[in-house]
Amino acid sequence: MTNWREDVETEFGKDIFQGKYEGEVIPTGSFVLDYLTEIGGFPLGRICEIFGSEGSGKTTLALSIIREARKQKRAVLFEDFEHTLSDPYLIRVGLNPKELDDYRVMPKSMEEGWTLVRRFCERPEHRGGLVVVDSLASMPVEKELKEADEQVGNTRIGLIAQVMSNSLRQMEGLLAKSNVCLLFLNQERASISLKFGGSKTTPGGKALRFYAGVRVQLSLMGSIMEKHLNPLVGQKQDEVVALQVGINVVKNKFGRSYRRGTIMLRLNEGIDNIWSAVKIGEYLGIVKKRGAYYVLSEQYGREDDLGDVKKLGYANLRKYFKENTAVWYKYSKDIQDALYPETKK
Repeated sequence: MTNWREDVETEFGKDIFQGKYEGEVIPTGSFVLDYLTEIGGFPLGRICEIFGSEGSGKTTLALSIIREARKQKRAVLFEDFEHTLSDPYLIRVGLNPKELDDYRVMPKSMEEGWTLVRRFCERPEHRGGLVVVDSLASMPVEKELKEADEQVGNTRIGLIAQVMSNSLRQMEGLLAKSNVCLLFLNQERASISLKFGGSKTTPGGKALRFYAGVRVQLSLMGSIMEKHLNPLVGQKQDEVVALQVGINVVKNKFGRSYRRGTIMLRLNEGIDNIWSAVKIGEYLGIVKKRGAYYVLSEQYGREDDLGDVKKLGYANLRKYFKENTAVWYKYSKDIQDALYPETKK
């Protein structure tokens, strides 16, 4: 007499048991976000979403995740529906545009985009890869494009939601089997019922909210100004060099939801992970703030036999870490060990 598993495999195929989560993740490049997800990043084999208002850093965060995926030698497909990604910006955030040339596509419609995702997942060499869709809010439906001339000025309500609902239902199993992470970027907008007491919403209906294993909301909290020479006026003026962005993990099937934190996005560099590490270090006591000075714990060495490393302002401390990679490596390793004590040997 055969057992349960043999009976099921005979009738439905052996791959019926291969859809479970394998525990692999892609780091985000941010100590804060990795910690908030409780698994160290975004899970493979699942659907995830990053959403927020315009200019909140969604694409920059996605590029940071792509950079971490490339460090792990994972295949990456970037679907650029907004047609705005440029090579100079990729270089500034630490990516090699040539590595993405064959996998940076600009689909004409949502259906075309889903076809490319399916083909990417079906190829064995892409197993354990990452697909980024930028963004759901700008994905047109084929029916909408075909009827464009006849429907100018008219709105076809629910088209995107219908396609998303059908496609996500079909794709979930394929993503699990191919162990590919599908990451959607989405924009937060005012609900059409706002004047009747509604709230903000995201385009694409409710299907993505249901199928997503992790949903991360970004919100602008403030800006960092520095004085730079403006050649137009011949004097130094305050310029925005970075943004403080609030993070809220509003849904997490792998840990606790509604965990919040703050990261810094530098406009020409991407995520400033040193800033996050310094803030965590202050809490842990390995960095002390004395007035405007930052003082590193003696375990990270002394500077020119003049005493502990002491830097005026965060900008100088950041510069010190960038110039002393060995110190930064030890410091960041201590931060990781403190955040994930169960992984310490």
